[in-house]
Amino acid sequence: MPHEAQPLDYRSISPVTRFRPARLIVQAYVAAALCVFALVLDVRSGFDWETRHLGTVRTVVGVYGLIVCIVCFVRGPLRPPDKWLLSLAGMVCLAVGVTGILMPRLIRN
Repeated sequence: MPHEAQPLDYRSISPVTRFRPARLIVQAYVAAALCVFALVLDVRSGFDWETRHLGTVRTVVGVYGLIVCIVCFVRGPLRPPDKWLLSLAGMVCLAVGVTGILMPRLIRN
């Protein structure tokens, strides 16, 4: 047969070069800043029932920021300051997201 398939040699394929995911890192930092801003707004309003939607916003932004932080760690090579700041941003997003979930259940006005 003239069109016989050749066996693939996977060792001859060059490895994929990974790069620092700068856009994702910025998105993680912005999500953490938005989490803190939403938490400050909620604290200033006294966790009032009329502003219960801020808890939903905190939860959504916190989950998004946490997912972006995880993707940053998986995607590419990070410098040591990036690792520390992404860990901090991930913890902030996690804490604010959890408070967004639990706060309407714990505080009844």
